[in-house]
Amino acid sequence: VQQFLEGDSTRNLARKVADHYSARTNQTLEEREASPIIHLKKLNNWIKSVLIQLYTRRGDAVLDLACGKVC
Repeated sequence: VQQFLEGDSTRNLARKVADHYSARTNQTLEEREASPIIHLKKLNNWIKSVLIQLYTRRGDAVLDLACGKVC
């Protein structure tokens, strides 16, 4: 990881991250459910939804920046 980060500007790092996720193949629902970290993903999503419910009011808008890959 250190070699990956050394000497790169923020813009270059953002491009590398975007390229990494763009290169990933789309998975079927069955493949996602078979992931070894599916329970962690579901827990993270549950926590996020609880926090949104606790700290927003009806009519508020939420921008979810950690919502996963957009297909």
